[in-house]
Amino acid sequence: LVDQRLGRTAVAVTGPGFFRQALAGDVKKAEGFTPAFADAAAIIAIEAAVTHEPSGRKASKVNVYGVDPGFFTLHGVQVEAPTGRQALLSPALADELGAAADDGLLLRVQKPSAIPTDTLAGRRNDTTRAVRLTVRERLGPERLGEFTLRPQQDAVRAVFVPIARLQRDLELPGRANVLLMSAGSPDVAAGLQPRTSALL
Repeated sequence: LVDQRLGRTAVAVTGPGFFRQALAGDVKKAEGFTPAFADAAAIIAIEAAVTHEPSGRKASKVNVYGVDPGFFTLHGVQVEAPTGRQALLSPALADELGAAADDGLLLRVQKPSAIPTDTLAGRRNDTTRAVRLTVRERLGPERLGEFTLRPQQDAVRAVFVPIARLQRDLELPGRANVLLMSAGSPDVAAGLQPRTSALL
């Protein structure tokens, strides 16, 4: 189950803030990337509240992934990445919402801020953003629809959206917050952590 949900992810690099999405390309060109690693992709991974507009059903703490074609290429699955306002849903989320193709979704996402929201200055600002999307299809587990970096046994509720869309709505052009890397040759995979540190 863990292997299925991680796909080909061998290393995930994240932190408290956002970095350049182009870092994935820089890392792939760096000396020492191969043969330990095969590919790299930058994504946005956040949580959101999701509303199914036709029925009004809601789901909270949903995993939202901003992705581009590189995400699916890294994992070796044949999926056309979402574009425009398209959203791909995990089976569990689609079932919970009763969502079907062409249904409207409303995501409420927290906009990253340098000011803590529990301070007076933070509370003065509207830190949420509404993102309107249209369901394209559900994404089965064999097509990485249950992707998650969290160790969990319960069903994964996830929505995959264009990374460019999240970047625009969060006012974070060209930024990402998770760097995924897939392993290269199995006989050198044991040293991935120090190799990752050297690349970054």
